Amino acid sequence: MNSFEIAVDLGEPRAANIVMLGAASSFMDIEPDAWTTALRRCMKPKALDTNLKAFQAGIDALSGE
Repeated sequence: MNSFEIAVDLGEPRAANIVMLGAASSFMDIEPDAWTTALRRCMKPKALDTNLKAFQAGIDALSGE
């Protein structure tokens, strides 16, 4: 998985770290809603949508979607 490439495809190369976080979350015993709640609390409103998409893209990349 190339997180930078995925982030570029989303239109925001700086979101590569969130793509990786999404991928890593698949291996952690934390509910998916907890991740999105944390992102919503930590991200600036103008960056939230892109980062939520990046997070999901990381999950999807590992599941083959």
